[in-house]
Amino acid sequence: MTVYQEPFLKKRMSAWKIVSNLEPTVPADAPRSTIDYIFCYPQNKWRSIESSTYKVNLSDHLPVSAVVEMK
Repeated sequence: MTVYQEPFLKKRMSAWKIVSNLEPTVPADAPRSTIDYIFCYPQNKWRSIESSTYKVNLSDHLPVSAVVEMK
């Protein structure tokens, strides 16, 4: 999945893998947009085991976490 549309970032981030889920994270009180991600590099060396978005209002963003495994 490509989250960056800007050509400069799209090219540089192509070697990274998103290991977090894509649930909306902002604003925390009524999430509508996904702007928080966890990336691993290089993408072919990692596998996502589990990822979570926590429904807590501690910031303007919801926290995300991921459990990953190196291949």
